[in-house]
Amino acid sequence: MTGAMKNPQKKVLPFSKPPEPPKVSTIVVQMLGERFAIHCGLEELPPVPPLLQFKRPGKQGGPKS
Repeated sequence: MTGAMKNPQKKVLPFSKPPEPPKVSTIVVQMLGERFAIHCGLEELPPVPPLLQFKRPGKQGGPKS
């Protein structure tokens, strides 16, 4: 065997795992004679961009007594 056959390298690019679909929760509620279901799901949102810093304007300096 040659050196290339002893140490085969995988030439496959690793792909990231696809995002999982959001998990949906169902809440069944009964009020008096009415029954209804509420479906809610949470998903991850991208991070919030950093806020701009607000600088207060300097105090208006008047003549000191």
